[in-house]
Amino acid sequence: MLSRSTTPSASVSVTSSEEPSDAVVVDDFGRADSVGLGSAPTGQVWSVWSGSAGGCWWGCWGDGFGLHLGVLDSSTADSTVSMSVPVAGAESWLVVRASDSGNYWRFGRFGGDSYSLQQIRGWWFGPAEVVSHASVLAGDGDRLSCELGSSISCSVNGVLVASSDDSFNESSTFVGLRPGPLLVLVSMTCWLVMGTLLLIPVLIWVLGLLLMLVRLLSDLRCLSLRRL
Repeated sequence: MLSRSTTPSASVSVTSSEEPSDAVVVDDFGRADSVGLGSAPTGQVWSVWSGSAGGCWWGCWGDGFGLHLGVLDSSTADSTVSMSVPVAGAESWLVVRASDSGNYWRFGRFGGDSYSLQQIRGWWFGPAEVVSHASVLAGDGDRLSCELGSSISCSVNGVLVASSDDSFNESSTFVGLRPGPLLVLVSMTCWLVMGTLLLIPVLIWVLGLLLMLVRLLSDLRCLSLRRL
């Protein structure tokens, strides 16, 4: 959810049960599944920058394949962005200060890792210096929150986990979510494809060798017949 405040800062959340009075955007994703994510109850339109999504979000989006990223424009750069994760699945991220699908900040975790703050810059991990304050493992119903201002400070259930003074994308107002694809499965698929491509030259060489052996055996047979 999102809603506007009379002060320069605002709050962003995705669970109406914890909606602050000054929230700029609010979305609990309680609507039925659909082709896209539609609009938040407060009017902001969701955009899917990568992957695919349905209106019920957590239940219908993130089937284990590909990278899924959905954002909306909060219209404010200085804000508190938060979300609740109903079930601690394979992967979940809160996305802030996004400018496109390859440049943003994300706070969350993958697999059994503890929560961390990461900068994605140029479609890869950025060079930002991130300070770790606490190690927190994921649990069902975790509340993730990031305060955005002159720095980024992210917490889980009120416990400060990580922060950074890096100013990358500090003027961006796009925020969103990245629910969890099973990256292990995707990586395995990529390795299988790469392995198959690497085997093609070997298979061609083996086939050529077999043809040479067949020709050699044929010549030896002819030679043997001539001797008879």
